[in-house]
Amino acid sequence: MKIPIVIISFLFAGISCPDVHGIMVRDFLATAIHDYTLENQTEKIDFLHTATPNTPFFDRIELRTESDEFELSRQRYSLRFYPNGWSESANGKKVYEATVQCNEIQRDALLHQALKKRYTLVIDFLHSRNTLKLNRKLMALYEDRLNVLSQSSNSVDFDINDLIEAEDDSNRLQVKLIDLENRRSTIEDEIRVCIPEEVSIEFDTDSIAEIGLIKKTIRQLSATPDKDNVYFRNSRVRLELARCRYNLEKSRSSQYIRYFEANYDNEERHDTREAFSVELGIRLPFINSNRLDVNRRMLGYLTEKGRYEGLKRALSEKLTLLSGDLKRSIEQHELLMTNKERGTAESSIGTYMHLEGIDPLILLKIKESILKRDITLENTQYKIHTQYIEFLDAVGKLSEKPLRNYISSAQERVVP
Repeated sequence: MKIPIVIISFLFAGISCPDVHGIMVRDFLATAIHDYTLENQTEKIDFLHTATPNTPFFDRIELRTESDEFELSRQRYSLRFYPNGWSESANGKKVYEATVQCNEIQRDALLHQALKKRYTLVIDFLHSRNTLKLNRKLMALYEDRLNVLSQSSNSVDFDINDLIEAEDDSNRLQVKLIDLENRRSTIEDEIRVCIPEEVSIEFDTDSIAEIGLIKKTIRQLSATPDKDNVYFRNSRVRLELARCRYNLEKSRSSQYIRYFEANYDNEERHDTREAFSVELGIRLPFINSNRLDVNRRMLGYLTEKGRYEGLKRALSEKLTLLSGDLKRSIEQHELLMTNKERGTAESSIGTYMHLEGIDPLILLKIKESILKRDITLENTQYKIHTQYIEFLDAVGKLSEKPLRNYISSAQERVVP
């Protein structure tokens, strides 16, 4: 008995092809935790935790020797200590602690950006897929219209301008479809870069939050940025680090004892009081050699302070603008949904379908109107979702712990 070639082909295909599973929106967002941008930052934090936070009391210690006519019996030895400033050790520890905190919050900021990137990719992917699907339907409709016009080219009522217009619409849409295909392909490639293994993309449109839920969420959230969001925390800790660095540099300027030296003269070894001596170096307070460094640290502190104040104003202005844009976009969506629910175009199709001798071009025109309305509705929904992500980004919700999927209806946890 011979086995059909088709069956053999399927058997070999089943053996050679790996079992590719799908990835959902929540799982895709969870990949942000292992984003490559966080790896180096985590390595820096691990190093800081193993480093010592203590600033030694002495900057350095020198062992000196002096020879008189190269005779060992006339050798002079000295041990010189260079102490740090009185409060330099305490301020150095504060700089270390602020540096650790700054790097930890920087990792949170990188996680926030990685999450925002994935949210944007999800919305872009779903929009490109839906838009491509609707425009393909529109292309099929244009092809039907071209066929109808071509078949009626010998009729008395035929207008060549209608055929030319239909061909122009078809050509423009063909070019647009190519752009949409390229756009979807680019988004898929960007998504796969974020996925560590070969999986299929199974982003479900039904799981995306409805506009009504987005409207409710925006009402619940304050239109002012949360002081504990990642942007403010990152800016505040940078400000604190700049302040600690300034205090450290200022403590160095209060280092009045330049060195302390203990001497031993081998030539006077028989008389202990003559052999040992002490030397002390004191810096005069009215001469400050590191004044430029102190000024530089103060300018750094004032710069970070200005950035923090500017960030507060920028985020407040951004949230005000986003709130207004979201409100108007939602009103547009509600208007489009009201017109769709009325179903004027759909009822017209039902009416014309029961009439005899109806012009097929009229039915195609009504269907075209419905498709264009759906495309406009899809674009409006995409605009709302994009603005919603920007709003959550400015408020600081995207990376708020515990991490949640804010674009889903259930808003489930990203990492259970």
